[in-house]
Amino acid sequence: MDCAQLKTFYETPLGGVARRTLRRSIRSIWPQSKGERVLGLGYVSPFIRPFTDDAQAVYLAIPQGFGALPWPLLGPNCVTLTDPQNLPFAPGTVDKILMVHGLEFMEHSGPVLEECWRILAPGGRLLICTPNRTGIWSRMDRTPFGYGAPFTARKLSEHLTKCHLTPLSISYSLMMPPTHTRTFLKLFPQTEHFSNGLCKKLAGVIIMEAQKQIYQPIGQQTLLARRAFVLNPA
Repeated sequence: MDCAQLKTFYETPLGGVARRTLRRSIRSIWPQSKGERVLGLGYVSPFIRPFTDDAQAVYLAIPQGFGALPWPLLGPNCVTLTDPQNLPFAPGTVDKILMVHGLEFMEHSGPVLEECWRILAPGGRLLICTPNRTGIWSRMDRTPFGYGAPFTARKLSEHLTKCHLTPLSISYSLMMPPTHTRTFLKLFPQTEHFSNGLCKKLAGVIIMEAQKQIYQPIGQQTLLARRAFVLNPA
């Protein structure tokens, strides 16, 4: 899918409900980002606007095959069209990365996650929203979540661990089936609230948070410990 198709979907009634639901789920995990540098990777413009209130800077990086749409509509453009395996950011310059409509469309997800690790600051967080393989949304092509390669929670966790990112938490979103029926759309927020955690296998989206952790080499710790017991001659 490209940006034009994604934008068209989120302008529909079903897309609007999905946008608001996912945005609430994301903000419940990251309620604030005061003074932080936030990067949106994939197609993130429908979800990243709340971060502009308190973040130091917000950037959007869209993979080359998606095409690009300017964002925000008012003010300087913050979007770059780039290769997700070679992001135009220096190492350790981003505090948070939000990835939506990204990983499931990547032919090689490993190099993309390694690139995220490179640009994240020590202790930086990565939040990935991907289609749930066992969910209803990934089985229907009427939404963007029916395209690309969906993940299970276990598979996504393994991908992150292999790329030196430590999974911290997992949650689910979009519990209701993707229907355009007006009655279902009205009941969507209430049903989402009561069914969250009860129908994980049917959820449309997996949301997993991971962290970049830097460990001190064991050999260096041993050397420092030995030096601590050396006495100076008197």
